[in-house]
Amino acid sequence: MLSDLPDAQLPAFDLSPEELTGHDRVALAVSGGGDSMAMLALYLRRRTRDGWPAPLVLTVDHGLRAGFEAEAAHVRRFCAANRLEWRLLRWTGEKPPTALMAQARQARYRLLADAAATEDASLILTAHTQDDVIETAAMRQARLVAGAAQAKPETAMERVSILLGRFTLVRPLLRVSRQALRAHLATLGIPFADDPSNDDPRFERVRVRTALRRGQRLGTLDDARLDRADLARRAAEWLADSVSGTGESIRLRPAQGHGADAAAFALRYVAAALDGSPWPATQAQGEHLRALLEAAPNGAGYAVCRLRFAKAGGAVRFARDPRHATLPFGFGAVSPFSFLCAESLLPLARQLATVLDAPPPVPPFTTPAGSGRRDHLDGECAISAIGFHESRAYLPDITLD
Repeated sequence: MLSDLPDAQLPAFDLSPEELTGHDRVALAVSGGGDSMAMLALYLRRRTRDGWPAPLVLTVDHGLRAGFEAEAAHVRRFCAANRLEWRLLRWTGEKPPTALMAQARQARYRLLADAAATEDASLILTAHTQDDVIETAAMRQARLVAGAAQAKPETAMERVSILLGRFTLVRPLLRVSRQALRAHLATLGIPFADDPSNDDPRFERVRVRTALRRGQRLGTLDDARLDRADLARRAAEWLADSVSGTGESIRLRPAQGHGADAAAFALRYVAAALDGSPWPATQAQGEHLRALLEAAPNGAGYAVCRLRFAKAGGAVRFARDPRHATLPFGFGAVSPFSFLCAESLLPLARQLATVLDAPPPVPPFTTPAGSGRRDHLDGECAISAIGFHESRAYLPDITLD
């Protein structure tokens, strides 16, 4: 099954031996499709050659299509033939009528995290590819507000992230195309499944993929990643220079010299943290909120996430949007960094924790000196990346000086 080709002739697999230090078990998310089966094959090659930890193979059944049982059975047989541990994880219960793909993504990551915790695996690998990065960037480009055509799309698909503050999530195939991975599987003679939903035009990603096949292209994705890391750094600096006070009373004097894009980026995450949302506000919402804080007259207001922002007497106050009054709310719910935090966002996460009077992030990217395993899974270290311990009933006022 394993290829005898030299590494230079194999698809790039970006996971270093140093990143495995302290991880006794590694979980691989394998659906049975071409990307994840190739990831599993490449990992097994390194396990045989370099003694990497035995993988725990996790397959998620979202309960959305009848044919998935056969695909899961294929993964099970492959694992049995190679003496690998395999678990089938099921997303049960009623499915949401809207935003199904986004909700399925959150459910998938939570199932992976739960299984990894049960099996004492602190490192999780997923098989996102170069194509996924391109598609994600294209989707975000299409969502930019009118008049901002020159704005650069973000790409949140970084190689290393924190998942739920406890697990290191690595995507080792971001430099490899789907076509190259499928060619590698053909060389090895390993079959894989094709998910029919990948051709269903009802889904935004499929429509974007189709457009990209017709010749639409974006800028250099490596540049986009570097731009995003720089943006997160400047956003953290903007917060540090703009804010005084913490907790219930925050004073904001919008700092100059960091760029309007940094201010908008920081405010997207401030809004999400106040709301308890797992995702930041959109780029357009961040721009509107920046304009409200910096230039809007008294009496102006704006709704973002599940909050309403109103400006009066030089202060911006937050209230719950009555349209969402029944939804879970508050710092104790989910912060924008507690679900999935890209490595480049850590400076912003730390600064946001300081502003909101919360414990700092606990990044699980390095092994403590002298430790044979990572200690972030023990006791109070196993907190969300942004570190909100208790629910808070108040919303801080942000006062403009």
